[in-house]
Amino acid sequence: MKRKWDVMRITERDLKILDDLYERRTMTVKQIRQLHFVGTEKYVYHRLYQLKKCGYVKSMPMVKDGQKTAACYYVTEQGVRLLKESGRIKTLRRARNNKASGKKIKYVIDTNNLYTTLKGSGWEVVDSRRWKNEKRIDRNTMLRCGLRRKDGKEYNVYIVGAEITDRTLKKIQNEIEKQTLQDIILYKGKGQEQTKEIMKRLRGMMSEIAIKEINLMPFMAGLRILLKFTSEESCKELFKQYGEVLPYRGTYMFANYLIRKHEQEYYLCNHLYGNETAIHWLKRYAVDRYKQDGRKVLLFTWSSYAGMLRQEFEQYPHIEVVGLDTRMLSDEEIDIQLV
Repeated sequence: MKRKWDVMRITERDLKILDDLYERRTMTVKQIRQLHFVGTEKYVYHRLYQLKKCGYVKSMPMVKDGQKTAACYYVTEQGVRLLKESGRIKTLRRARNNKASGKKIKYVIDTNNLYTTLKGSGWEVVDSRRWKNEKRIDRNTMLRCGLRRKDGKEYNVYIVGAEITDRTLKKIQNEIEKQTLQDIILYKGKGQEQTKEIMKRLRGMMSEIAIKEINLMPFMAGLRILLKFTSEESCKELFKQYGEVLPYRGTYMFANYLIRKHEQEYYLCNHLYGNETAIHWLKRYAVDRYKQDGRKVLLFTWSSYAGMLRQEFEQYPHIEVVGLDTRMLSDEEIDIQLV
């Protein structure tokens, strides 16, 4: 006699869970809950248990420092067959080839934190395999995924931690130099001091490139920044609070806009995404150039960066650093497992 879970009724939500596990390779319970069980959080364990008993998914532990930190789920061959029969699979991959293992689990979970947080916000998070194929990028590159803003702007995304070696940083630098898309690098450390140290290392590396837009953001704050600013228009709406925003198509690479207030025009330098390339070019707008040009600069950044940038531009009296309060960012709890 069959048990009741051997003949479970597959729902549309079950198919969406299997589809996410297939496309995203592996996900934690928190990630699955955030996507598919809003308002019914306690039910996630029951449903995953049923899917596992029926053979559609399996679980494995995510281990950190020798201890299990979370359970990760992945789709089985039976689950892949179900997706194929339901017409949801475009590119067929065997379950054993689709499963993340070893150190790759940590990287996949990190990337899926972006997916679960940004889904439905206006950002599209594209799996690295599909992104590399679409953009004809070497499959061995270290970029984690692609990001496509709702206004169409695209970014390569890297995620790095404090344990990253100088050799790996150099590899990322070489990759960025060869690619044509803009980049976002999300970094994370254990505590404030470690986070500052990894940022310092990244800034040193990025200062050698300066050929395109490269953005550095701390991981958790970066998620909130991306949630807040999902298009160029959303950035402009903020800048309009400071004056009339005008397009700029001149030679200075640190500015895309002018701000006119009190009958005076300023260059607008946008550092809300942590655009280090803009800072690189802004440093070349020295006092002598300002005296020839006549326009001052409003440099928009977050209050946590304002002190550092004011110190860097101490000898530039024509550059005003505007430190924005991070409380304007989403205060919605971001339910992720940092690994």
